[in-house]
Amino acid sequence: MRKSKTSFILAVIFLYFLVLSLSCKDDKTVNQNTEEFQFPKIDWIDQSVYNQIKETCRTYWDLNQMIAKTFEIRKDSMEYTIQCDGYLKGNLYIFAIRVDKNGNWLNDGRTLKNP
Repeated sequence: MRKSKTSFILAVIFLYFLVLSLSCKDDKTVNQNTEEFQFPKIDWIDQSVYNQIKETCRTYWDLNQMIAKTFEIRKDSMEYTIQCDGYLKGNLYIFAIRVDKNGNWLNDGRTLKNP
């Protein structure tokens, strides 16, 4: 009786992990963007600040997944907000980074973009 109970429990555990593994999606990122990311030419920001902003974007975003034509920078008092659409795990998001007056990271986030 004990052996059959142990076998039953092992079978249930095996089936649980089998169902779990079959139900999991593949988390590999699929590159939805076929063009290489190019930062736009922006003259209204000091070039050293803009270079730091670009470096911050390279650090916090996978630029291969970003859509360059949606890249924009807005000045907000003594800070900048950088926004760009991009893909993460097959979904389209609006990504944002907030930087200080020197282009250094303050915070970042993303929100799912409605179709």
